[in-house]
Amino acid sequence: YINNEEYSNVNQKPFRYIVSFNGCFSNNKIECIKFKAKYNDDSFKKEDNYMDNSFLPHINKDTYEKIANIFLEEYFPEYKTKQAIDINTILKRLNLRVEYRKLSLDNSIFGIICISDSKVYYYDDENNKIEENINAGTIFIDKNVHLFFADSEHSENFTIMHECIHWFIHRKYFLFSKICNNGQSTIACGADGEIKNIRNNKDLQWIERQANQITARVLMPEKTFLTDYYKFFRNSSSELNYEKISESVMELSKNYSVSITATKIRLSELGINELTGIYEFIDDTYVESYFYKQKQNENISFSI
Repeated sequence: YINNEEYSNVNQKPFRYIVSFNGCFSNNKIECIKFKAKYNDDSFKKEDNYMDNSFLPHINKDTYEKIANIFLEEYFPEYKTKQAIDINTILKRLNLRVEYRKLSLDNSIFGIICISDSKVYYYDDENNKIEENINAGTIFIDKNVHLFFADSEHSENFTIMHECIHWFIHRKYFLFSKICNNGQSTIACGADGEIKNIRNNKDLQWIERQANQITARVLMPEKTFLTDYYKFFRNSSSELNYEKISESVMELSKNYSVSITATKIRLSELGINELTGIYEFIDDTYVESYFYKQKQNENISFSI
């Protein structure tokens, strides 16, 4: 209820207010620290990256780079002078920790992050199910699932950073859901790109898409990533373009500690289009890179 002292005429139409408060989530409740309401004649405008009434951020795809840069400036400003992002440093600055467990019997879960203190289920070496009370800020990674990928160590890096991004931009959403709607206190990220422990929630596709897109931009920052690609390309001893590209992709993957597939996707997003035939992943391995003359705007290849 707002007592409006400026407009006391009860016959006037309802007022529109901008209402804001500062607060924090603690002890499974929302503590309001400061509250104010301001009369506003203009229609309410939703700015880019606003949070809706469930604390889900609505991030325009054109601002993924901006969010990634904000994250890096806050938790790893050294990125401007280094190549690989130091994940251990970021974990320490976020006050997060990583543990390794077998998270599923069917290898369906990459990782889990505990948004608040919660019970986590995992399996021992004999496939016995274990229940354990885990503190907030704990990330679980399943190494067995990542072994299915050619770049298992690098795909593991992506999963860890993915969970860090959930903590950075989605923590309020899950805390609010837990407090008000008895929601989940963990996020279980599946190998198929979906959140496994929550069903029938239309917000989840946005949550995973945001985490994946921002993670790629954090691990492979636009300016340094492109600069290094062109440097590796120029320094290649090969006389064939597709071999130069192939060597550059491999060097980027090594230097930034990301998978070859993630490297190719990121380069394509940044406008490098000559990637068809470069390290195609078939039958659980990368085949030898090749080149063939493409039609204009063609983005498809076939490997036998």
